[in-house]
Amino acid sequence: MIAAGDDSTMLAAAMPFVHPWVAAAGAGLATVPLIIHLLNRRRFRRVVWAAMTFLLAANRRDARRLKIEQLLLLIVRTAIMILIGMALARPLLRASPLADAIGRASIHRVILLDTSQSMAMPSGEGRTAFEHARALALSLLDSFNPTDGVSLITLATSAEAVFERPVHDRALVREELERLTVTQKGTDLLGGFSRAAALLEQSEAPIGSRVVYVLSDQARSAWNPAGAVESDATGGAFAAAKRVMERATVKLITVGRAERANLAITDLAAQTRLIGTEDPAAFELRIDNYSRDPGRELTLEVRADGQLLRTLTPGTIAPGGAATVPFSVRFATPGSHRLEVVLRGGTDEGLALDNTRHLAVVARKAVPVLLVDGKPGLTRYDGQTGYLTTALAPKADPTDPVLFAPKTIHETELAGEPFDRYAVIVLSNVRRLDEATWQRLAAFVEGGGGLLVFLGDQVSTEHYNRLGFADGTGLLPGRLDRLVEARSDAEPHRFSPREYTHPILADFADAPRGGLLLTSIYRYVRVTVPPDRPGARTILPYASGDPAIIEQAFGEGRVALVTTTANMEWTNFPARGGYLPLMQNLVQYLAPVEGGHRNGRVGASLVEPMSARESSLTLSGVRPDGSPFLPKLRPAGAGFEAVLADTTLAGFYELHVGPGRILFATHVDPAESDLAEVSEDELREKLGADVEVVVRPDLFEDNAVVTAAQDIGPRLLYAVLMLVLVETGLAMWFGRAR
Repeated sequence: MIAAGDDSTMLAAAMPFVHPWVAAAGAGLATVPLIIHLLNRRRFRRVVWAAMTFLLAANRRDARRLKIEQLLLLIVRTAIMILIGMALARPLLRASPLADAIGRASIHRVILLDTSQSMAMPSGEGRTAFEHARALALSLLDSFNPTDGVSLITLATSAEAVFERPVHDRALVREELERLTVTQKGTDLLGGFSRAAALLEQSEAPIGSRVVYVLSDQARSAWNPAGAVESDATGGAFAAAKRVMERATVKLITVGRAERANLAITDLAAQTRLIGTEDPAAFELRIDNYSRDPGRELTLEVRADGQLLRTLTPGTIAPGGAATVPFSVRFATPGSHRLEVVLRGGTDEGLALDNTRHLAVVARKAVPVLLVDGKPGLTRYDGQTGYLTTALAPKADPTDPVLFAPKTIHETELAGEPFDRYAVIVLSNVRRLDEATWQRLAAFVEGGGGLLVFLGDQVSTEHYNRLGFADGTGLLPGRLDRLVEARSDAEPHRFSPREYTHPILADFADAPRGGLLLTSIYRYVRVTVPPDRPGARTILPYASGDPAIIEQAFGEGRVALVTTTANMEWTNFPARGGYLPLMQNLVQYLAPVEGGHRNGRVGASLVEPMSARESSLTLSGVRPDGSPFLPKLRPAGAGFEAVLADTTLAGFYELHVGPGRILFATHVDPAESDLAEVSEDELREKLGADVEVVVRPDLFEDNAVVTAAQDIGPRLLYAVLMLVLVETGLAMWFGRAR
């Protein structure tokens, strides 16, 4: 079967050449010897001369012999030009007795072998789907002609071409196939087809002599990956497969069609942004049931740092359904911790690896927050940050545990303060900052830090707009316009939350008519947020519609702007009960999640930022199986990055930086747990009728050698060489005779 392709493919089907126009040009070149022969014909002018009588008589005797010699040379030279053109055009000789007499056809065979985690699924006969696919690949290899070139591509993330060029050494290909094993990575059909298309573009075999075999479980999740757009030129496995079909015959062979029942933990995440050592942290996991039977009698073992903490019972999970299970864990010491959840019980006979989920957690004793007071007072609460300090660290006793560790400085001290010590920086009624400090703040937020800005009577509107907003390119999410005052103390402005979906407002959802709605605001600065400002949105508005709290995504971090004061000068909010939870939620929301970058999928590179001092220490690492590895160190900005590139196993990785230890965790791609197979009808609908779909590999018979065409161009070059020798010999022989 030859897949329908572009115009050149159609011409190749109509004319027996890979390059038909080159053949036409060769036919034109065949007229060159004839033209030269005609131009060189002798033209006579008759002149009567008695002595020529004897020469003419002799010439008549040799005329016939000369014509025969010239005709023979003309035929040989014309044949040479024709054969050169045909050899360059690479004629295809279809399967026939003549083709068999000339030699076996050479086919470029490309095997795409799925080595992803889903191929570890048992498929009957005591074999996994991968073992079945590999055995079939070896069987195909034995059936190939000795002249066929073989390429091998693995389909685990990221797809890899084992051989960049067609290989004719069968022992080498067999050795590589036997060496391959199933991995813990996801399926990369898109990358596999893209690599196959690149190999076929460089292939010297004609389109009719190229065959691609895809040995996979053909999981629907692999053909329709989340976020892929089929119409995109580079996205979607279907689009990539179509590009391969334009260059070769494609055979999709499905393996592992046994009952595909599977239960899996598909997600485990912290619900608390900042995890402290004093209070329990909230977590939530998700279990998906990818089978036809309900998941019953299931248990979940929650382990922290290797110790069993508790056992949970998620209840019955309906076929095709899912369940979320919340739980909490308290970490007694600061630093890196291992959190592990194991699913047990039920009738899960599918993949074993997705029954365990790992999470690297970082617990803090207290989150450092820098408060910059623009107008200090005589007492703590006369200043701009007194109420905020109390809200962040409400201590009835000096020994009481708190999540935040606030430090207050005057705005004149900000220039000499190292920002990298803090998670969040708060500017409270700060008059102005020089341009260098604004740039330092921008770099701090871009790197993942949080910035919280409160306004007040000290703030220079012109200065904030020029350097803070900077025409929509700066840190601030909007332009400061003018001061808005209440008509009287009896008619204050009010907050109007409207919705309580934002994380900082979640604590007020149970009392929508209280809390924030009873707060009085007597003055605020009207801020205009450009509608096209990317990443900017109003979190909390006033009843007038003006924004009260605005957030702005900036690089890896966030900025929040509160349009009133942090103390009691413009509002009574600090005296109300909602002030403490709102401020704590707001600072938590702005603070970077410590260690969030230390969790990822198997196969993904994990990166840890490092200071110049840390990079000078001895680096080493340990994989989940206990084997050592050496992390890579590369420059990044003002510091360095340690890269864990070889994350081929699910579990915990340890990075040792001098005497310190940093934990990372990897988990299998949750899409691999969904073993539902893409239907044959969908494959044919989206790929076209030209694709061959094989759902019974045990009955599969490869007929590619029957439909292949043989390229006889190289053999024609040998014929050209022989004719050149014949022409040279004849010319020498005829010349000597004359």
